[in-house]
Amino acid sequence: MVRAGDYRHRLTIRAPKGVLDESAAVDVATMVRARIIELELPFQEREHLGLGGLLTAVTYAIHVRYRTDIRPSYILVEGPCCPLPRTFQVVTIVPTDRRTEIKLTCVTEG
Repeated sequence: MVRAGDYRHRLTIRAPKGVLDESAAVDVATMVRARIIELELPFQEREHLGLGGLLTAVTYAIHVRYRTDIRPSYILVEGPCCPLPRTFQVVTIVPTDRRTEIKLTCVTEG
């Protein structure tokens, strides 16, 4: 059983450019309540060298109430009340057995 107080983060679900609209990214849903948990996965390479220097990738588990309009290519943006909003790239989507919530495995880089 999931309590409403467990979902204390607010997210905007965005479809990337070209999925729903050819010209720009489209907001699928705004003000979606979520629970965000940082994952410490063993044997995971969290740092790599990019053009701008050393980049770190952090993996998160984000739990939201069950919905069918999220795809692995979508982007989640934290906000609107956050001064420095994080952007999450959805990697996998796993629904619970009773279809009460879905677990999104997401990655941020920065």
